[in-house]
Amino acid sequence: MNTIRISRLLGIITLFLITTGQASTDGCEAPTPDASQETTPAASSISARDTSRSDTTEALTRAPEPETETRGPTDSVDRLRPGLWTGPVSCGYKGDSISFMVSADGQQIGDVTFSGYWRCKDGSSSFSNIKRMDVGHVPGVFRTGSDGSFSEEKREPYLLWTLAGQADGPARASGTVRIEYAAECDTFRLEWAAQPVR
Repeated sequence: MNTIRISRLLGIITLFLITTGQASTDGCEAPTPDASQETTPAASSISARDTSRSDTTEALTRAPEPETETRGPTDSVDRLRPGLWTGPVSCGYKGDSISFMVSADGQQIGDVTFSGYWRCKDGSSSFSNIKRMDVGHVPGVFRTGSDGSFSEEKREPYLLWTLAGQADGPARASGTVRIEYAAECDTFRLEWAAQPVR
């Protein structure tokens, strides 16, 4: 019941922001900054709980599990290049970025980190307070499909990460990310594009 109310409230807020010119209508859910916010906002910091990366690192370095699916000679698989990937996040604030590690077999993504800003309630029902997220590490590992796509939610107490992406070849990927904190702070849905670090 509360989820429906929150969804309706977010819809009303988004509609208000779009009609007042404060939100982008290009598929992004996040309000875009006005000209006075083109530089990185000077705002207070807020920390999300950092999770231990040892489980994620172990999962990325362990030998891949054998595939049970048999592929024919004409089947194509978009696998991401192994290693560290980084890229900008659009629809948010200047300087928002994402990074992640791709496993040696290209079938798992882990150590996903969002660096940037989110909107928090300022004591009222509006998300008008802009705060820097010091730690935006997504827990766990995401498995990629045979087409190079991934989409999953990860939860911890009070935090919800939603990450989706698609390989656009072995050296390009793009998708969306959203991080919510106890209905108090939200990045809203942001778009990202990343490439392997050379």
